[in-house]
Amino acid sequence: MKRLFATAVALIAVLFSVTSCGEFGESGKETYEGIHGTWKLVAFCGHNTDADIYITLNEDSSFTLYQREDDLGYSLFVGTYTHDEATSMVTGEYANGKPWNCAYHITTLDAKSLVWESDTEPVEVSEYRRSEAPKVVTDSRAGGDDVKPFL
Repeated sequence: MKRLFATAVALIAVLFSVTSCGEFGESGKETYEGIHGTWKLVAFCGHNTDADIYITLNEDSSFTLYQREDDLGYSLFVGTYTHDEATSMVTGEYANGKPWNCAYHITTLDAKSLVWESDTEPVEVSEYRRSEAPKVVTDSRAGGDDVKPFL
């Protein structure tokens, strides 16, 4: 009886750990989009941030970056990115041909969070939460050529 109870407890623990790896959609099936989707920056270098930055990483390797510079609205940057799943590295290039400031190594990726760190010294850690960009963000355009993109 003790052995059966221990087996049942172990099985329940395994089931809980497996089901915590993603979100469940309306069908009851787990949905996990990997790196693809829209992410909102919530912490930078270990500190919560008030920076209003959203990045959408599309399945076709394109990205859209929205960042608020001031009260005038959000600047929009687009381009392409590469995600090497074997090394967990992400790199990108803006539509004007300029590369991102650095490459990023993904340290955490699950259904709700993405954490990556720069390949520079000092290392900069950015923490994102999966979040759709509000319409006020996607409809807004501010800044110009003088705005430096976050990535």
